[in-house]
Amino acid sequence: MFGTDYPIRPQNYEAAFRGITEIFPNQKKDVFFRNAQDFFDASFGIQA
Repeated sequence: MFGTDYPIRPQNYEAAFRGITEIFPNQKKDVFFRNAQDFFDASFGIQA
């Protein structure tokens, strides 16, 4: 699940997103969507 260290380690969202996609290129959908969906046991009305 995506989270930031703001305000402890300030950086803009673009840099944070870029870092995640570089570290986890094949898990981008998991980090930004599926992990939160599983954590909250919710579909959010979206089929992924």
